[in-house]
Amino acid sequence: MAAIRVDYHIHTRFSVDSRSLPAACRSAAREAGVDEMCFTDHLDVHPVDPGFGYFDPEGYIQAVEALAGSPGVRVRRGVEIGFDRRSQCDLLAYLRTHPLPLDFVLGSVHVVEDRPLDTQLLSGNDASTVINAYFDEVEAAVRAASDHRLFDVLGHLDVFKRYLPGSRKRWEPADFRDRMDFILGLAAAGGVGLEINTSGLRNGLGETLPGLDIVRRFRERGGEILTVGSDAHREGDVGADIDGAVAVAKAAGFRAFTIFRQRKPVWVDIT
Repeated sequence: MAAIRVDYHIHTRFSVDSRSLPAACRSAAREAGVDEMCFTDHLDVHPVDPGFGYFDPEGYIQAVEALAGSPGVRVRRGVEIGFDRRSQCDLLAYLRTHPLPLDFVLGSVHVVEDRPLDTQLLSGNDASTVINAYFDEVEAAVRAASDHRLFDVLGHLDVFKRYLPGSRKRWEPADFRDRMDFILGLAAAGGVGLEINTSGLRNGLGETLPGLDIVRRFRERGGEILTVGSDAHREGDVGADIDGAVAVAKAAGFRAFTIFRQRKPVWVDIT
């Protein structure tokens, strides 16, 4: 497919941490020059997650469908599922009892050993221990995606760097290279994609989540599915720094990034 601008990670009022209206996000996408957008509101089933029980699947689909036929920015239906091993069965059961007509499913880890992944967890414990426990969850998530088609793309792989306190915000990927490389290879072999999340560029981290080195290593291990998303929780961030994410993809050796139709990948040329 010829080059287009997309944003495949957008939250609305159907996520517990956003108040944005879907229609307002679509207008913002048009103003940002986005050709195709995908809403990815949180679907969380772990009781400690702030979004537990919040998602309204029927209302969400109805709201997105109301926009889908309008001219201009193409609108796709997605969710961001929160994965952890202890609630995997609950998540699979939820998806069986709430079959949603989705184009795309993003999978992310926000809970580690029954605690939210946040600054409090990382500042109150040894950071390396928490990060290794996080990678345990990510590895299990990738296996679940491969075995059960639970999700299509792994979201913000090194999201924990958002929460590293003070001077430790600059973490060194080399410290966890073996763990990371194993997960990247597992994802590539299982047909699980990787997201380039631009939120770090506007939230003080100075790089995408993950950064260029990790995206390049995903490509070197055979990774082919790659999405780009702003992780917008307000209208003003829709489409933010998408060109920067595409530049990272290109520098990492990708010639295309990915969009989705009914959970099937479609590749878009990088110019």
